[in-house]
Amino acid sequence: MRCSIFTIPFLSLALACCQITSPVLENDCLRLTFDSHTGALVSLYNVHSDVEHLDSAKAAQQPLWAFEYMPGYPEASNLPTEVSFKKKGKDCIQIQWTHPSGESGPDVRATVCFKKDRPSLAEWYLELDGIDGLGIQSVRFPIIDGILPQNEQDELAVATWTGTLIENPWSYATIEKPLSMSRGPGYMSAQVSALYNPETDGIYWGTEDPDSWYKESAFEIRPDNAQVSFVHFLRMDVDNSSYSTPYPTVIGTFEGDWIDAANLYRSWGLKQQWCNDSRLHSGKVPEWVQNTAVWVWNRGRSGNVLPEAVALQKSLGLPVSVFWHWWHNCSYDDGFPEYLPPREGRASFIEAVAKARQEGVHCINYMNSFQWGDSTPSWKEKNAELWCLRKADGSTITKTYNIFSGKSLTNMCPWTDFWRKTYADMCDTLVNVYGTGGVYLDQACQSKACYSNAHGHSVGGGNTWVKGHLQMIDDIWRVITPSEGDNPTLAGEGACESWMGHLDLGLTLEAANDRLAPALYDKIPFFEAIYHPYQICYGNVSMLVSPPYDEKWPEEFRPSDAETLLPDDFDKQFMMEQAKTFVWGVQPCIANFHEYLLEKKPKAMAFAFDLIKTRYQALDYLLYGEFVRCPQFPSFKEEIPICRQTIYVKSGNRMSRSSRVVNTLYNSAWKAADGSLGIAVANIADEARDFDFLLDPEQYGLPSSGEITLLSSVGEPHIIQTYNGQTSIHVHIQGCSTQVLSIR
Repeated sequence: MRCSIFTIPFLSLALACCQITSPVLENDCLRLTFDSHTGALVSLYNVHSDVEHLDSAKAAQQPLWAFEYMPGYPEASNLPTEVSFKKKGKDCIQIQWTHPSGESGPDVRATVCFKKDRPSLAEWYLELDGIDGLGIQSVRFPIIDGILPQNEQDELAVATWTGTLIENPWSYATIEKPLSMSRGPGYMSAQVSALYNPETDGIYWGTEDPDSWYKESAFEIRPDNAQVSFVHFLRMDVDNSSYSTPYPTVIGTFEGDWIDAANLYRSWGLKQQWCNDSRLHSGKVPEWVQNTAVWVWNRGRSGNVLPEAVALQKSLGLPVSVFWHWWHNCSYDDGFPEYLPPREGRASFIEAVAKARQEGVHCINYMNSFQWGDSTPSWKEKNAELWCLRKADGSTITKTYNIFSGKSLTNMCPWTDFWRKTYADMCDTLVNVYGTGGVYLDQACQSKACYSNAHGHSVGGGNTWVKGHLQMIDDIWRVITPSEGDNPTLAGEGACESWMGHLDLGLTLEAANDRLAPALYDKIPFFEAIYHPYQICYGNVSMLVSPPYDEKWPEEFRPSDAETLLPDDFDKQFMMEQAKTFVWGVQPCIANFHEYLLEKKPKAMAFAFDLIKTRYQALDYLLYGEFVRCPQFPSFKEEIPICRQTIYVKSGNRMSRSSRVVNTLYNSAWKAADGSLGIAVANIADEARDFDFLLDPEQYGLPSSGEITLLSSVGEPHIIQTYNGQTSIHVHIQGCSTQVLSIR
């Protein structure tokens, strides 16, 4: 719980004679100017493009740092006010806040240095001394205020799971209600965001923390300016007289768009241990997972799940795997972790799983990775409350998801041996007794701070949550990995760099974001642009039926339309969602699939089959390839009906209808390990498209001349054109179809 923020008083203080008179840090790319009286950053200037990003008057009103206090502690009254600057070589500046002579209190030092490998960016560090007794929970640093809009073409890109893109973010903000977002590790799949104009340049910000410390990245956009800041949480169980940020905050300018920002971050991210340990990169992901052509995401007893996947596999002729919810004995979203035995009984479940396995269909089964229902019998029997996550005021984190029962779930602390053993034992039983192909760890890629002093971990700040959760996953691997036979898999919700060395799969749902929330913002493959060859992402809530209803929920709220056909005019939305999954390099998925859809929804299912089969010929690109910028393609727009769905409605319609103008031609480009280029194209329009694009082989490191091979679901791959130097390439793609152009 954050109680208060105390900002630095602004006093007009003369600089001491030993201080530099011009607090400016500058190189050939970037110039940073600080207010000589307060230390605030008042200029963020791109030397290359001659663009100033800050309103100096607005920026000067905002201190560079602020303290946030533990519950029960007052705002400190003896904060330093005298500012001095010292150059540390030509690429570094130190800012010091001290007290007037004779006064005591904390001292604050900030160090800002240009990065040698990326000189348009600067690293920011903070050091605090003399802070014992102040009860500082966190420090916000740096606070960059007064960020100026450029024009209506501005875009905001945030690495939230797959990625979020907000076009003209200023239009979403009012004076009364700014556009605000605060994200910690986990919700951020990578530690990077960017606000830019693709025609000029922009601001890049993030952290470069290989150890996943608990922190937050925050921004607030108002109609005429914006603020970016970072919140660093202090440990409460160590010497609290001093603190220094254990990782750099990185802020600077860049030219381009979100792909350029991803490449800037990628140059750091690929050097980190999570890439060295990546299970995909190191060949640890089971072959059946890599070979999965499509996932079926069904719910309920085995009869509603496994036979449907087997039927799809027989019709498709390619491997199908199952992502299985509501198999468990407890009610969804309130009865966790009382999963076992399965709701249909032990014998029936084991027999159904074994029969599907004989058909080549593997399943992974849902279990939440840290929630415990506090109304369950086991809550009291196990005295689980002792091992709950604790907030700074000592309370637990409890939330009611299930509106039908009104029962809540409480966060457990994954650092504790109690929860790690509880969860690993359940995984052991599910895989080794019931024969499943693995476990899906819901809410896996998150990070929180635990303030319990009884769990044996650092209190408050630190990386307790992530380290504990990763240790829990390692514990699971030890008990489920067989000595022979098919290896099981572990998947988690979301995508995050910190988990790439521990989980085989990350569930990302952004391709179907319109179905989950109002379509305010676009989604982009930001994470894939950084880490695609290192992490398999899968999944989609794309469906052709209405949502199901858990048999364990109260019968009085059961809707009449559970898993019934959606109107045909929503089929185009289904195709759009599948097309995004395809060009983003994500493993396809169909939610709530039933065999009758092959007859009842022939057009939509034909497109899905086409897409899955095309992708399967292009795994070197769409599973293992490196994301690169695609050549310029034309855009074709169409307004389509949009269905928004939810499972949590007590009465009324669970489906709301709207419409949205969307692109009907989707494309992406990928470099394979052999150096060839693959361009994926998906056309969801009914009519065929003919167009040309310009290929520059030098841009992609291709030979100066070569051949272009067409990969599609129809026929064998065949050469359609040659190229020699910069060449105009012709594309013909049928309506409701996909293809991949392999260029080598």
